[in-house]
Amino acid sequence: MQLTNIKEKLSLFDGLLVTSLLAFGVKGCTYLLLGQIWLIIAALLLGSWVIYSFYFSPNRKYIPIRIWGILLILWGLTRGIIGLLITISPIADIHVNSQFGWQGNLLSTIAIGVGYYLSRAAKRGIASTNK
Repeated sequence: MQLTNIKEKLSLFDGLLVTSLLAFGVKGCTYLLLGQIWLIIAALLLGSWVIYSFYFSPNRKYIPIRIWGILLILWGLTRGIIGLLITISPIADIHVNSQFGWQGNLLSTIAIGVGYYLSRAAKRGIASTNK
C-alpha cells in the first residue's frame, strides 16, 4: 500500500481519534510500570469499545467516540482547574509543578480542542446515520 492511499483513507477525525487513544495507552503503560493498572485498563476498555462498535454495531459506532470526546474535555478542564489552583497556591513538589506548568496547560488545551472536535464530529455522524 502506498503512502498516498493511506492519506486518502485517513481523515483528521481518524487521526485525532487514534492519536488520542494511543496517547492514553502510552500513558497507561507508563503508569503500569509505576504499579498503577487503572489507566491501562480504562484505555484498553475504551479502545475495545470503539473497535467493537465500528465493526459489529455500525448504527451506534459514533456513541463511544462522542463519550471519549466528552471525557477528553473533562480531563482537560480538570487539569486546567488543578493548574489554576496550583498557580494560586503553589506546591513545593517539583513533579506537580512540572506537570502543571506551561506544557501541562498546553496539553490541557489540546485535550479540550481534540475532545470538542471528536464529540462534534461524532454528533454529526450520529445525525447523518439516523436520517
